[in-house]
Amino acid sequence: SLRTAAAARNLDVWLTDPAVQAVFASTPFAARDLPESTPTKDVIGVYLNNQSSSKLDYYLGTTLTTGAAVCTPDGRQVDRVSLALANALKPSALAGLSDSISGSVYGNLGLTKGEQRYVVFVYLPTGATLLAASVDGKAVAATGQNDSGHPVQTLWVNVPPGATANLSVDVLMGTPGARSLVAQVTPTIQGTKTLTAPLDCTTVKLP
Repeated sequence: SLRTAAAARNLDVWLTDPAVQAVFASTPFAARDLPESTPTKDVIGVYLNNQSSSKLDYYLGTTLTTGAAVCTPDGRQVDRVSLALANALKPSALAGLSDSISGSVYGNLGLTKGEQRYVVFVYLPTGATLLAASVDGKAVAATGQNDSGHPVQTLWVNVPPGATANLSVDVLMGTPGARSLVAQVTPTIQGTKTLTAPLDCTTVKLP
């Protein structure tokens, strides 16, 4: 069970003793650093944090769609990452939903019973620039955060029972060249469905 959890990236181990940590470094249990891109691959991190003090993650379905194209005269690539968050909990099931699942403080958070709230952290490659971010088609201002050289965009989203929320970010790479695009997503109970879609440069707002 532990090996399965580690392989799904639900379990990482980090210890302060360098000698012991070195032993874990060659195993699936080793804690991983932030996503690092290469000359041939852009890596974007998409991390979910449940803010609703509940166990509603069981009902969360996630679909990640990625697309990339060279869109600037100097040959720089734009990467688009879109994430759909679906709350599969049926409104008709709310009456029988235990407080141990829904939590008991959702009202204090301004949420309705069964409503999910997530803060999503999108980690851009070092040297990249955020072009646009949106939640359900509404533009979200750049948050201007940075973590160890990675620009970070934060997105907040609420997902009522039976609803789906859609997040999207467009990212301009700092150096020319076409590369593959990989997005690392927080593991979920139901797993994340991954799709690719062609990126039309006419839909990108370049600086």
